[in-house]
Amino acid sequence: MLEVKRIDAFRGPAHILHGVSLSVHEHEVVCLVGRNGAGKTTTMESIMGFLPLSSGQILFHGEDVSSLPVHKRALRGMGYAPEGCAIFPELTVAEHMMLSRATPPSRSRPRAPAAACLRR
Repeated sequence: MLEVKRIDAFRGPAHILHGVSLSVHEHEVVCLVGRNGAGKTTTMESIMGFLPLSSGQILFHGEDVSSLPVHKRALRGMGYAPEGCAIFPELTVAEHMMLSRATPPSRSRPRAPAAACLRR
């Protein structure tokens, strides 16, 4: 589903990510943990396209999305909800999951029902 291959990324002159790789398979939950400043946010922002990669590759459902802008990644089903963003603080987890289903599905990958997302 998601394959991150040896990505490098910078924040200004600081080289933050050095060859980061990870895989997330269908129906799998993966946690990215580490101390403050370890590169968790930089990793997520690089995967989503908020930060450019200096090297490496990001595959989503087998498609190379490394050079796609954020909105095109979102249209393919990629999403990112940073901790504490409180965009819709009054919504429940279930309501957030239903809202996330509002983007159109990919032509090559039909959307799973929201209830399936809640079971994962």
